[in-house]
Amino acid sequence: MEQQIRLSLQNAADVYMDALDKDMERVDYYLYSSYISNTDFVTLLNTKDELQYQNAKYRCIRDMQDEISLSLNCELLFYYHGKRDEYIMSCGEGAKKEKFCSFLKENMENKPEWIIAQVKEKDYLVRITKVGNVYYGAFINIEDFVQRVSSSVNYESVSVSMTKKQEEGGREKAIIASQESIRADARLCVKVTTKEIVKMLSVWEWGMAVMAILSIGMIPLLYMVLKKWVLSPLKELNYAHHELEIGNEGYRIEKEGNSLEFFEAYRSFNEMADNIYSLKLENMEKKLAAKQLALNNLQLQIRPHFLLNTFNLMFNLASEKDMENIKELVLYLSGYFRHIFHSGKELELFQKELTLIEGYMKAAKLRYPGMLDISYQIDPEVCLVRVPPLLIHNFIENVVKHALIKDRVIHIMLTAEYTNGEVNFVVSDNGAGMEEEKVRMINEGKFMENEERIFVGLRNAAMRLRYFYGETAYIRVESELNYGTVFTVAFPYDLEEE
Repeated sequence: MEQQIRLSLQNAADVYMDALDKDMERVDYYLYSSYISNTDFVTLLNTKDELQYQNAKYRCIRDMQDEISLSLNCELLFYYHGKRDEYIMSCGEGAKKEKFCSFLKENMENKPEWIIAQVKEKDYLVRITKVGNVYYGAFINIEDFVQRVSSSVNYESVSVSMTKKQEEGGREKAIIASQESIRADARLCVKVTTKEIVKMLSVWEWGMAVMAILSIGMIPLLYMVLKKWVLSPLKELNYAHHELEIGNEGYRIEKEGNSLEFFEAYRSFNEMADNIYSLKLENMEKKLAAKQLALNNLQLQIRPHFLLNTFNLMFNLASEKDMENIKELVLYLSGYFRHIFHSGKELELFQKELTLIEGYMKAAKLRYPGMLDISYQIDPEVCLVRVPPLLIHNFIENVVKHALIKDRVIHIMLTAEYTNGEVNFVVSDNGAGMEEEKVRMINEGKFMENEERIFVGLRNAAMRLRYFYGETAYIRVESELNYGTVFTVAFPYDLEEE
């Protein structure tokens, strides 16, 4: 008998503490994802426009209220805007914001783990996180949670409490079951005094006799109960999975579940369906981003001034009847446009781009006679590396466009190496150089947010590098005015896998 009671209590403690841990996990994820990716929260924390701020604030409060309605135990979600000294919060039904504001003013500090705290003589699980000048967190009502646990245990002398893990329970004679939280400094303790056992033993023999008489008649009833509490919920789950399989992505289980286990199963299914939908959206967004990147690249590559200068050069050469150079120039332009428009691939062998670079330099030397010289040091392996079209070509063009100095021959060196799974391209020149402030912005990556046209080529190159090769790809520059510039483009690459 005692073992049965202990097992019953332990099952209740395990199930409810697991449900509470999932509630805390859900709240943590909501707060973190809102701060990182919710556009309204980003606007709320950064805008200086009062109308934008108030609109974003209203939408954030409404969003938090929706989240509270989905959580069984969360009573309050809040953000504290340090620069404005303002609380942005949403409470559960019947809760008063004032008592939470008073508590936060006295206890506003970073609490990386959920802890037990008392607010106006009422116990809560509290989580407060600080990022910069912003605090955000939540309050989960312990007393309501304890009351639900007590209601689920069918013993008159049951006692349920939530304490810190280090605290010990009482010494009274009782059957005790407990379960510690994996996300908080908290332990759920469920007790039944020994009086309950004595009371149950007094009716044990009579109960056994009644059970023996009713056992035969219980079979149809057990089937009805099994159908209601197990078979029907399982059928609902199977139907929901079938709807997803046939493409009904918007299907969600509206029923709450007739037990805690199926309530969690239904909620898990709905979260899984939401995640699948979100992943599909992310995949679509990546494809759209890739198309936008290709469009930006084409816009960058087709330069009207470059074409105008090239056609002017062809006209001058035609006037001088220099047919050989005209042929070279036409071949280069043909290869240039073929590379832009006729390639059906996102990546091309560098050997093709190297041929295009050599053609470009021939045309540039015709345009600027006696002012340019280029040399190449290319590892043979690099010619087998696949790169975004015109990636290095654009750096060579920038040298011709920005580095030329009157009455000086500008020497360009293109070096390409493949070492230990990494490709390094180095484009160096002894030309006009760059200002120190621009060098610093490029090396710190600030050109990615800069809207000036002078950085559009670098921003395009950096976006393509990260898209194709990941966050470890980088662009670095060293430069000094009137002495020259060195650009390094590096990214990971596995030739053996290729």
